[in-house]
Amino acid sequence: MVAMSANTCPSCGRENSPDATVCAHCGTPIQSAPPQAAGLQKDLFTLKPGQVVANRYRVLGLVGRGGMGAIYRVHDDVLKEQVALKTLLPQFAQDKTVVERFYNEARIARQLSHPNIVRVHDIGMAGPVMYISMEYLDGRSLRTYLEERDPQKALTLRQKLMIVDQICAALEYAHRYTVHRDIKPENIMITSDGTVKLMDFGISKLVAHTRLTMTSIVMGTPQYMSPEQFRDSGAVDARADIYSLGVLLYELFTGELPTAVAAPLSEQAPDVPKAMDAIVAKCLAADPKNRYQTAHELRAAIREVIKSLDAANEQGVAAEPVVKRAAPTTKKNIGKVLAIVVIVAVGSFLVWRLGILTSVRSDSRSPLAEENPASYALHIDDLLAKAHEKAREAARTSQECRNVLALGEDFLRQADTEAVDSVQRRALFVSALQCFAGVILWAADPSFCFIPPGEVVLQDSAGNPKSVRLSGFFISRTLVTNRDFLDFVRNVSGGWVAPAYLAQGNLDDTLLSKPVVGIPYYSALAYASWKHAKLPTEAQWTRVFIASKEHFDVQAPENGIREWTRTVYSQDPYLSATNSDAATEPFFGTNMTVCGMAPSGTGRIRLPVAFEAGPGDVSFRIVFEIPDTVEQLASIF
Repeated sequence: MVAMSANTCPSCGRENSPDATVCAHCGTPIQSAPPQAAGLQKDLFTLKPGQVVANRYRVLGLVGRGGMGAIYRVHDDVLKEQVALKTLLPQFAQDKTVVERFYNEARIARQLSHPNIVRVHDIGMAGPVMYISMEYLDGRSLRTYLEERDPQKALTLRQKLMIVDQICAALEYAHRYTVHRDIKPENIMITSDGTVKLMDFGISKLVAHTRLTMTSIVMGTPQYMSPEQFRDSGAVDARADIYSLGVLLYELFTGELPTAVAAPLSEQAPDVPKAMDAIVAKCLAADPKNRYQTAHELRAAIREVIKSLDAANEQGVAAEPVVKRAAPTTKKNIGKVLAIVVIVAVGSFLVWRLGILTSVRSDSRSPLAEENPASYALHIDDLLAKAHEKAREAARTSQECRNVLALGEDFLRQADTEAVDSVQRRALFVSALQCFAGVILWAADPSFCFIPPGEVVLQDSAGNPKSVRLSGFFISRTLVTNRDFLDFVRNVSGGWVAPAYLAQGNLDDTLLSKPVVGIPYYSALAYASWKHAKLPTEAQWTRVFIASKEHFDVQAPENGIREWTRTVYSQDPYLSATNSDAATEPFFGTNMTVCGMAPSGTGRIRLPVAFEAGPGDVSFRIVFEIPDTVEQLASIF
């Protein structure tokens, strides 16, 4: 076999010169391989059909590959049955945290014997290959079901409730020994006979093993994590899993993750009984004391809903079940649904207005939603006229606002031409309304820069263009400073961990005014959430600094500073068929895209940086996104 160079890129696999410190192709930092790993070829770690591992497992085929390893379908010659073999890629074998998680999964799962928990058989190492053998599941993940677009294959209301019932059963048993800490659709399998299986106990904490407590490391999937887990992964109890299950419940029934001001579940999904509102709100309470205290309590509440549905079906009437509550649930708890941090009030007018808008939903009874073209035309004309007039008044405050106003007027002129069809015309109306909304909100809070709707062109590794359509958004003119981040650390509920250099005290104004660095992605995400904002996507960042003909008054990164985006890294950006700018959910071990300016100042650098890393040259800024439907935009005017 050909020897693998010590300077082979761990991300894209390209060979680099012996003295290279970063990959010339993708920019990934390159570290010299440890002596025991040097000289190994990448293909050595790709198992082939027919290959026998550990004198026991005969490989039948590859099931799937992830960021840190692969899963194979194998025949266990000892058990005389098919099992799944989970392997760890060699570049992670030197990372003690990753290896601990990998084997932790097996150690914990081997102690658990329950029909709704995947069964682990064996752990071991064969040459350079670390592996776990486990029950082979013939089925699909819950994530696959959530992404199913065929209505005939969609889960029914009762099926969804039964899935949650089985997850509760698994947790009711598992919580005697451990806290899972990573409940999400990807870790839930549904077999061909309908059995639900909970998987991946890799970041679980054994109740009896305090040595696994990691107060300085946040592990899990941010969108599903409870506030207390984000503050201290090691200090959580079973109620953290209840919170994550509440996020999953909301997503299961609405197809969306809850936001900071999410509407009650039954308003998002009309077929869901109103009794589910209280159940989800109780799961998502910011304070663990206000949640269901055990999976048994939550399961009992879910079963009351199932019983009411079954009774209603027998009688042929719509169900409106009554759910027994262990404690009253307040409206305040319904909003506490971001799986990151407790959101606190912020004084900015822009934050307040856009925060309110995230809860605006299209009302099917609204005149704007009527299918009558004449009625729609009448209402859209009235809305556009009102929005235009308000934007003209607001645009008097600055030239920047006047430029955006002119762009909105140009969108209207394009919509009035005969060359556009009805679909294009509606899109132009939305673009015009976004510009007018941007002017109105911007005039009230100029500390951010409004970026109007438009397209950004990215290039793949071969130099081919990739066009991505973006809605309008606000972006902070400067990077988040040390002063800003310390304000977050001191004022967010429960506190937060600051970078070591900020914990020394006696900080002068010069340092406080500089961009905060050395924080992991999840801390940047937490700060943005505290501000009711988001991190920019790679396309948004690129539109502002690189691929735009317009000039935006936004301070570019300085002195080699790079910035977190919320886009998961891939060698070629935005390969989806829809050219969507939707950000993929990160998970432990994920590389996020970090963007910066080339030394020449005319190009972009994009690098993969591990989700949990805190590089000393990476900072971030935040964005507020404008609604992208006529119905939601109407509320601004």
